[in-house]
Amino acid sequence: MTFEESVFSWCKEQELIEAGDTIVVGLSGGADSVCLLRVLEKLQQKIDFSLRAVHVHHGIRGEEADADQKFVEQLCDRLSIPLEVYREDVPKLARQENISTEEAGRNVRYARMEQVAKRDKQGKIAVAHHQNDQVETVLHHLCRGTGLQGMGGMTAKRGRIIRPFLQVTKTDILEYLSAIQQAYCEDSTNQDLVYTRNRLRQVVIPMLQAEVNPQTSVHIAQLALEMQEAYDFIAQAGESLWAHTVHKIDASRIELSLKAIKNQPALMQKWIVKRILEELSPMHKNIERQHILDTISLFDKQSGRSIDLAEGLQVEREYETIIFQRGERKTLPEPDETIEMVEKAPFGILENKKWKIQWRIFLVEEVGGFTENGIKKIPKNNCTKWFDYDKIKGTVTLRNIQKKDCMQIDSMGHHKDALQIGKDLKIAAKERRTLSVLAVENTVLWILGVRSGQDFLIDTHTKRILEMICEKKEDKV
Repeated sequence: MTFEESVFSWCKEQELIEAGDTIVVGLSGGADSVCLLRVLEKLQQKIDFSLRAVHVHHGIRGEEADADQKFVEQLCDRLSIPLEVYREDVPKLARQENISTEEAGRNVRYARMEQVAKRDKQGKIAVAHHQNDQVETVLHHLCRGTGLQGMGGMTAKRGRIIRPFLQVTKTDILEYLSAIQQAYCEDSTNQDLVYTRNRLRQVVIPMLQAEVNPQTSVHIAQLALEMQEAYDFIAQAGESLWAHTVHKIDASRIELSLKAIKNQPALMQKWIVKRILEELSPMHKNIERQHILDTISLFDKQSGRSIDLAEGLQVEREYETIIFQRGERKTLPEPDETIEMVEKAPFGILENKKWKIQWRIFLVEEVGGFTENGIKKIPKNNCTKWFDYDKIKGTVTLRNIQKKDCMQIDSMGHHKDALQIGKDLKIAAKERRTLSVLAVENTVLWILGVRSGQDFLIDTHTKRILEMICEKKEDKV
């Protein structure tokens, strides 16, 4: 099989190019991109698609870069292929974004190619990554720390990007250019060992081939394909699991059902967590394995525990839900002012930022006294509560809940921590800490909006009643 036939077969197998497509080639002038342009020009004889080229002058190599631009312009003119040239100050962009010039250059190249490709409904970006590049990518991922997806290296297609050369080698490319007598440019930065990729290409891989196995590159490339197949299988299962474990609230908040995910295999737990973090993260590269493991560790911790991850991501366990949220962590509001009920006054108002409490004190006789079954008119709603005023030895205050607060929960005299009551009722930890209570010292009459206690219940000995009518300010229209 000839070089062209090999590339055509790969494009067909991977469904990279279809009739009606507009293929935008990133044309640097180097051997790889020039070869890609020439091969795709030949492929037009078999498939009806349009071909365009984009060249980005990085503003780095002076006259050498100018010569590359001139070469590309002449080549495209000779082949009658439309070309768009962009001049960028890559060093300046790198300084502004605090990244390497290598990364800045890559970002601007893809941005310009995307700009051209998206003009067409069937626009695609063809890049000249070949098998040797794939090997470098896998080794780079492995050394930096990666998972199954990273071990798969580059895929034949991703979004608009297609890679027609991923199954051919650098040697194949150079031999083809020699056979068709096609010139190309040499980029001096490709020899600069300052760049990690160049050290892998010129030092590490040759050493592995010489001292471990001459077929090292072939084996790594094959492993990458098998890893891609494995990951695709896992991703398919993961998408099915996602449907009944994950609930996306909005662009900055996602909730995960702990009950649904906890008994899944560790591999699927990691896949789901990674997918959620990537969904909320604008820069996937900052999501690391440790972030995933730290998140999974919350599965076995108490409700209310949380962790801060990269890029403003926070994860919190809230009972049987793991909450993922992006944005600045909200600080707890300042405690509401403690408001005391005026002693000896027959009525009055207690009020803080959240609640307005109207209170009054009156005699049992004013409501008809007791019957056999109790007071005739005792209220039966959640907004009004009556307490035996004579049992209250101290000042009733409206304030935020405190750690030592407790409440009588039954007629047997059993007491329970007020915060624990909120926890039992599945109130989120951050909300529990801001609950308002009516209390006498640390004895709670009423956790507003939640429940009242039985410490000061009315009975047949009651003479004076303290009536409390609460109104939540947020509910007012």
